[in-house]
Amino acid sequence: MLFFAQKVLHSDLDEAGRAFPERITGFLIIKETGKIYGFRVSEARCILRVNIKNFTERKTVIFPGAIIETGKDPSASVLQKEGIEIIGSKTETESGQALGEVGDFSFDPLDGQIVKYYIKTGLLQNIWQGQLIIDKDQVVAIAKGRIIVRDNVLPEKADFKIWQKKRALLPTATAAAAEG
Repeated sequence: MLFFAQKVLHSDLDEAGRAFPERITGFLIIKETGKIYGFRVSEARCILRVNIKNFTERKTVIFPGAIIETGKDPSASVLQKEGIEIIGSKTETESGQALGEVGDFSFDPLDGQIVKYYIKTGLLQNIWQGQLIIDKDQVVAIAKGRIIVRDNVLPEKADFKIWQKKRALLPTATAAAAEG
């Protein structure tokens, strides 16, 4: 079963029936593999993925002692400093075509692999009638604030040319003002 990042973010933490005032505020992402290493609880504290017992509706169940100081785990410390945030990252193709912004992603809780990225496409939303879904295999690189995907994520260029021709036939705002 896959989980959505937006459902996990800000979920309550539960350690054997004991609730915590802290919540998951972000993810510690391994940019080379697109896997979740851990979950940020604060700037200085985190939960390693292996210490998550279960995700339930609006609750993340953790093992006792799962919340640790980020500095006590070298990998978590490095990932915290890198600050890779997937949600809100700009997405573009290898050739530089802007696609939109990541609104959510789904991941496998067993291995932490991010499986799909859900892109809010803005102007392109009118073409596809919804969000763009990018599979992990289409991702070329993950960097701070940016995700680069293969050029073949977009429809054939001919589709864009048809759309651009239709757009060119529409009156511009200045021409419409001059006529009106």
